[in-house]
Amino acid sequence: MNHNRLALCAVALAAATTACTGDRPASQPPGAVGTTGTLVAATALAGPGTPGVRATTVASRSIERGVSRVVTADGALELPEPPQTLAFPKPGIVREVFVHEGQAIAEGDVLARMDTAPFDLEIAGGEAEVAAASAALKKAQSGAALDTARQDLERAKNQLWSQQISRDGQCQLAKVRAENDPNRDRGDNDSGITAECDAAKALVQASEATVRVAEINLRTVEATAADDASVARARLRQAQVGLAQARDALARAEIKAPFDGAVLTVNVAAGAQAVTGPAMTVARTSPLLFVTSNLSERYVGDVREGAKASVTLTAYPDRTLSATVRHIAPGGTVDAAGGVVFKVWLDLDDSDLAVYAGMTGRVEIDAGAIGSGSFGGDVVAEGVTEGEANATETAATAETAP
Repeated sequence: MNHNRLALCAVALAAATTACTGDRPASQPPGAVGTTGTLVAATALAGPGTPGVRATTVASRSIERGVSRVVTADGALELPEPPQTLAFPKPGIVREVFVHEGQAIAEGDVLARMDTAPFDLEIAGGEAEVAAASAALKKAQSGAALDTARQDLERAKNQLWSQQISRDGQCQLAKVRAENDPNRDRGDNDSGITAECDAAKALVQASEATVRVAEINLRTVEATAADDASVARARLRQAQVGLAQARDALARAEIKAPFDGAVLTVNVAAGAQAVTGPAMTVARTSPLLFVTSNLSERYVGDVREGAKASVTLTAYPDRTLSATVRHIAPGGTVDAAGGVVFKVWLDLDDSDLAVYAGMTGRVEIDAGAIGSGSFGGDVVAEGVTEGEANATETAATAETAP
C-alpha cells in the first residue's frame, strides 16, 4: 500500500510539473489531456501481481477519449462440448478392446468389439421371417384364398349333384325290382325299398351340408380378402423392422469413434461380459474454450460478444493467446464470497502451445474506448480503496490543470 501511494505521489508530482511548465509532446494540441500519468497511476494501484483485481484500467471523466480499457477475469480451459458415452447395443461377450484411457482417437476408429455370433443368428431369423411374411402378402394380394374357396364350393356342388343322381337311381331301381318280384311280401319289400332310398337320401343331405359350409366359407373369404392383405402387409413391415434392428445391433457390436478427440474412460475389458451402460466415454479435445470463473457483475455489462481478448495461462506465463468472446451467460451465479459472477466463453486462436482442458489462467477482454458506449463515470480496479481511487483522479486532474 505504501509503495502504491509513493508511486501515486510521484505521478501526481510529475503531472503537475508538466502542466506548470507547459511541456507536452509536439503532436499533442494545447488543452489535450495527457495519458501517460493516468496509465502509470493505474499500474501503481493495481499492478499485474495484485490478487483479486478484475479490471486493470482506472478511468475518470477527465481522461482523453480513445484510451483503451480492458476487463480481466480468472478462468480455465474447458472442452468444447460435454463428453459422450458409448455403449454396446445389448449384453454379450467383449472380444476386443483397442484403446486405453487418454488415447487420442480419430473419427471412425474401432474402439471395442463384441462377439457377433448372437447377432448373426438374429439376422438369419429376421431374414426368414421377412421371406415368410412376403410370401403371405403375395398370396393375399393374388386372391389365391378366394380361388380356393370358390373351387371348394364347386366341388361340393358337384358332389351333391352326383349324390342326388345316385339317390334317384337307386330308389327307382329298388322300386322296380320290388314290383316285379312275384314272391314278394309287400310289407317286407316296401320296408327294403324305404331303407335303400333313406340311405341314398342321407348321402344327399350330407352333400347339401357340405355345399352350405363351402358357401359360407366363400362369403367369409370374400368379406375378409382386403383385411387379409392388410394383415399380411403389417406382418411384413414388422418383420422388416425386426431385421433392420438386428442388422443395426450387429453394426453397433463395434464401438466406433464418433469424432476426433480422446478417450476419457474405459469400463470394459476383453473377455468380460458387456452389460447395459456406458462402455467408455470420449470427448472432443479441440478447439478448447476459455471460460471465466469470477467475472463480477460490475463489469459484465462492458463485455460484448465478438470482443477481442488476450489469455495468459498459468502454465505459460510469458505467452499470450489471442481469443474472441463467443458467449456470455444469460444469468449469474453466487460465488463463495456472496458476490454475483458471470461465465464468459471465449474461442482461442490457433497456437503452437500444448494446451489441455483444466489449465487455468487470466483473460483480458477489450471493453472498448474510455468514454464510449455505456461505460461512464469512474471505473476503478476491484480491490482498490476509495482513497486510492480519489488520489488517482486527483493525479489525472492535475494533468489537465491550466
